[in-house]
Amino acid sequence: MVVDLLLIGGNVAHYASNDPGESVTRFGGPSWNGDADGSFVEILGHVQVVATAVILLVAALFRRSAVHAAWALAFTGILLDDFLQGHERLGRALSVAWSLPEVGGLRAQDLGEVLIWGAEAVVLGSIVVVATALSSPRGRRDSLVLLGCTVVIAIFGVGVDQAHIVLEPHLPHLAVIGVTLTETAGELGGMSLALLAAARMLTAEPAEPADPAEPADQALAGAISASRASTRALMSSRMGRTSSMPRPAGSVSSQSS
Repeated sequence: MVVDLLLIGGNVAHYASNDPGESVTRFGGPSWNGDADGSFVEILGHVQVVATAVILLVAALFRRSAVHAAWALAFTGILLDDFLQGHERLGRALSVAWSLPEVGGLRAQDLGEVLIWGAEAVVLGSIVVVATALSSPRGRRDSLVLLGCTVVIAIFGVGVDQAHIVLEPHLPHLAVIGVTLTETAGELGGMSLALLAAARMLTAEPAEPADPAEPADQALAGAISASRASTRALMSSRMGRTSSMPRPAGSVSSQSS
């Protein structure tokens, strides 16, 4: 998170250095522009998503958890889409192939990108949903945490990004910069939260598995204890009856003689 703040600060300095009359020039290069491909912010985001996917895969192998493996696959899909610019390329091709219209201020290509994002979410989300439904209560809790992080990434990476495209022609320059910084910071923050959550899941103490034989063992022990108690009671009763019986007369006379 500290690195996130430093890079966002560099992004702010980048915008300041490109304003007329400002003397901040060391951040003027495109690498400090978080909205540009190949920027420091984008590289950090890729590193975080890679680390998240690897940690979740290790957790899946260590805990034999399908839900963590499904989330590792989901974050790998997010990484590949962003790294290979999948939604941009496929969205452009889709807009041409289907002759998509402009909708609500979105260009045809932007609409194609949204459709590609939706298709990816359905495919990867279906895998996660099935794995979550079949997981343990702890796995379902972990899945909800990762879902929350993914929703944050989607809100800023998709929602704010598309709002930026629609509103940019109608906003002053400083407002556009504010929207861009909000998008960058929110998306990077969501990736950081996902990484922290995955690391916590890996280092958490494994839940103690319930022993299915334990109730049967307890029942058997109780039956044995009850059997021993009834046996002792029966033996005590027999011994009491034996001691209270009168002795034969012949045995008394023979002892006295």
